[in-house]
Amino acid sequence: MYPMNNNLKVIYQFNEVSGRDYMKLGDKSMSIGAIYNLSIPTPPGFIISADAYNFFIDITNLKEQIKDLLEKTDFDDENSIQEVSSRIEDSIMKSEIPPQAEREIARAYSKLSGFSDSTVSVRSSYIFGENVEIPDNIIQNTFINIKGLAELTLAIKACWASLFEPEVLKYRKENNVDIVKTSTSILIQKMVQVEASGLMFTVSPIDRDIHTLSIQAILGTIDGIKSGEITPDNYHIDKKTLKFKEKEISKQEHMFVKNHKSKSNTDESMKVKIASKWQENQKIDNKNIITLARYGLLLEDMYKRPQAVEWSIEKGKLWVLKSLNMPSFDENDLLNMEDNTEDKSIKAEEETEKVSPEVAPQEVSPQEEIPLKEVADDNNPPGSVTAAIRYDTNLLLTGSPAYPGIVYGTVKVVKDLSEQDTVENGDIIVCENINDDWREVLRKVNGLIIDKGSIDSKAVQIAKEMDIPCIVGAEIGTKVLVSGEKIFFDGSVGRIYKDNSIGSTNKTDTIDYKIEDVSPIKESEGTSEKPQETMPTEEVDKKVENLEDEKTTVDTKEQISEPVIESEVPEPVPEQSPEPVPEQEAPETIINNGVEQAPETAPELAQEPEVPEPVPEQKVVIDNDSHKKSKNEKSILTATKVYTTIFDSKLSKEIPKTNLDGVVVYADDLILDLKVHPKQILSIQKNKEYIEDISKKVIEICDSVTNSRNVIYTLSNFTSNEFLQLEGGVQFEIQEENPLIGYRGTLRNIKEIEVLNMELEIIKNVRNKHGYKNLWIMIPYVRTPEELVEMKKIISSQNLKRSSTFKIFIDLQVPSNIIAIDDLLDIGVDGININLDELSQMVLGIDYKNPKIQKEVISTNSIMRKAIESILKSSNEHKILNSISGRNISDDQEFLEFLIKHGMNIINAETDKVYSVKEKLAQIEREYILKKS
Repeated sequence: MYPMNNNLKVIYQFNEVSGRDYMKLGDKSMSIGAIYNLSIPTPPGFIISADAYNFFIDITNLKEQIKDLLEKTDFDDENSIQEVSSRIEDSIMKSEIPPQAEREIARAYSKLSGFSDSTVSVRSSYIFGENVEIPDNIIQNTFINIKGLAELTLAIKACWASLFEPEVLKYRKENNVDIVKTSTSILIQKMVQVEASGLMFTVSPIDRDIHTLSIQAILGTIDGIKSGEITPDNYHIDKKTLKFKEKEISKQEHMFVKNHKSKSNTDESMKVKIASKWQENQKIDNKNIITLARYGLLLEDMYKRPQAVEWSIEKGKLWVLKSLNMPSFDENDLLNMEDNTEDKSIKAEEETEKVSPEVAPQEVSPQEEIPLKEVADDNNPPGSVTAAIRYDTNLLLTGSPAYPGIVYGTVKVVKDLSEQDTVENGDIIVCENINDDWREVLRKVNGLIIDKGSIDSKAVQIAKEMDIPCIVGAEIGTKVLVSGEKIFFDGSVGRIYKDNSIGSTNKTDTIDYKIEDVSPIKESEGTSEKPQETMPTEEVDKKVENLEDEKTTVDTKEQISEPVIESEVPEPVPEQSPEPVPEQEAPETIINNGVEQAPETAPELAQEPEVPEPVPEQKVVIDNDSHKKSKNEKSILTATKVYTTIFDSKLSKEIPKTNLDGVVVYADDLILDLKVHPKQILSIQKNKEYIEDISKKVIEICDSVTNSRNVIYTLSNFTSNEFLQLEGGVQFEIQEENPLIGYRGTLRNIKEIEVLNMELEIIKNVRNKHGYKNLWIMIPYVRTPEELVEMKKIISSQNLKRSSTFKIFIDLQVPSNIIAIDDLLDIGVDGININLDELSQMVLGIDYKNPKIQKEVISTNSIMRKAIESILKSSNEHKILNSISGRNISDDQEFLEFLIKHGMNIINAETDKVYSVKEKLAQIEREYILKKS
């Protein structure tokens, strides 16, 4: 007989959920409660609390059994983990739920069902600790189409047992999560029979436009989006006015529907064909789109963060299924989001109002106002690379922007993996879809164009992980593009262009001017300047003739050959002018199959448009310090990233909140601040305190830049005379005649592995215990490839493995790095940094600290230019990141031009010059692209 617990609360109704209940409910259940309490419709249900799970394992004596089994588990042995996982799960499934909890669950299910048993979904909502996020790679069990109390009971126990699946056990062990104390709540909701579904992003997920909300929609279940098999409609809404900015209508030939025989989310859907008359229609009507947008604004306002929202429609009824924080937004992004809408209120009757029950609503009304997307906007100002590239007239086709990057290369159309041997280094793969099996061949390529899918598909996740610029939803890419032809595309805007010289590296002229603030670009008014060249060519015509004869909204050949309507660049507005240039109201534009189509209501736009020649820029003198610590600094978009070096964690508050893409921190500075020799720390067994003290300093820096920017931690590189200055240094150091080229850097770290392991523990502590996955490592002063191999072995032995969130750089400081650059990169690293001060000192034999020769070293020395060019060539061939650091690099605009021309990714600038460097880079990039177009 089980005892009663009068304080036990087994069931939470959605209206009972509050912010105090995280440790009882977890993220998923809390999210549904929040959605419900905002009067946003979500399928009815209830929550089984984590207290019910804890009561279950306590009263059945499972807690002690689990603890004993885990203590005997060898977590380095896969078989041992598998065995203990199976034993724990088996024990849970064979145990009975205590009657007190079982009665409460039965009562809640009966109330939900009414006269007949409801079909429900049963979802785990893990709780690993107060405000500890569960990583995406941990799959929380879901069971669907559960009907009846007997099936529900089994599903509940299976959710509890899933806490001890092998992958969950390994994660919890590696991240110091107390395995016994973790728990889960269980979310029960009625199943929705989906007619249409999709995702909503309250901030544009590609260009991070905080003023635009994006909605994806398909017919059927959301499996089509997540798998990448179906290209969704995309509706872009202005958050302030709740009016359409743009629509992209995609053809959909099949959809996924619920498999009512399935009990697991692994095979919950079946594929069925869509009748031809519905294939090209807009997937949901405009009223539901705007209602969804209202819901999105409410959720964003509540969480104070951009949201990714999953939704569906059942018999015309709109349901919101979940809302999660969108990743990679820093504090500046969040501050900019404040007050970006005029009215975030929603009337309940407007929210729940039913729409037409048709599965596929009618086409967009011609009278509806859908403005053409402007060439320039807040995120892509007229002076940016992205805006400049849009003036090109050789557009082939478009798709959905999935991962940013401007890529030039040779097309390789790949039907399936059997053709992977045809792919060469630097190719641009064009294919229908990809999955994890494609990873090996993708290591060779510079870009990826995919016919199917959406920005939330598995293919895009792979592209992001592998840092490959990507466009999805190109629809006819494999039919229009031909292997061997040269193209370039811009992954941030989803446009694919015919052969262009953007990939060349001809010298650009020195640029000594900047563009002042420019008002938004207006629509072309039929000016008499030089007309835009026609786009169609015989080559493209032949390709289109070979396309499959399938019905489309407009003639495919005309879509390819019709030029994109670009815009007139207005005269720059002087800074002192307070009067903005008014924007003209733009005509409606609908995008079908990735190609812009002018509506019937504006026939004059279908004619050959006239594009004026660019207005010459104004020459002004740049003041490097004019924007120092300015509260009015604007975010500047550049392809080249800007980092800065932080020498003291106390100065982390001075890090710019805009225009900074990352930070470099040196272990030497943090060790010097503690004033104690690391070996002295080990000798008195204070290594745990040492690790914690330096971890706190690193965390301060990581906090100051947020997870959307990277922090590169450079391992210790003290010379022996610098170590001598620390407490205990005399005991552990020897006097060297020339410490600069003595016992230091990687050689020292390998030989003093106990000291190195303390540093690696700092990295693991900050990344795993405190969750700062933006922390990377840089290995300093690598003399030989053999040293790098040994160092990588040690790092790997500490479970710090290269991944999409953990990168390893090497700091190039000695001449052997130039000679052996390819050997070093073949060993496998993610990035290099050209330490120009130390490298020039070693190569040229001069003191880089001498101000009289600093300019000669950096700006004019042909030997160093050749060295840099060689390093950049190798790093770009190996497709890794490259950066450069050194004194006053950011002051020399001609040198910055040289670096960009040869493919530099990252410039390390002084903290107070970040903004001015961004300005220079934007000008250089824009000028470079315009000269090549």
